[in-house]
Amino acid sequence: MATKRKIVNITYDISPPLMTLEMEKFIKDISISFTNSEPIDSAYIVWSPDSIYSYIDSDTVVLTKEEIVKTDRFKPANQKALVDGIMYDPKIYAIDHSGNLSE
Repeated sequence: MATKRKIVNITYDISPPLMTLEMEKFIKDISISFTNSEPIDSAYIVWSPDSIYSYIDSDTVVLTKEEIVKTDRFKPANQKALVDGIMYDPKIYAIDHSGNLSE
């Protein structure tokens, strides 16, 4: 025997979060902030050297739970020192509550 039930108002999320990284292009000390279009569970930054510095490895920094809710500028706790004098093209990625990875 089965009981027929109707479930309403189920949220189905297939859209990735939209992320905007804010920082100075030429930096001495790392200080970033970012915005997101929806609540996120995790985030990370990939520091890729500019194409003329292809011999330098990129660096990935995972943000802490406390950092993904900050609204002011901060230096990521897990941030290692970047190579001095190299221009980087950082990108931020996040995963929302539904598991969608940002673009």
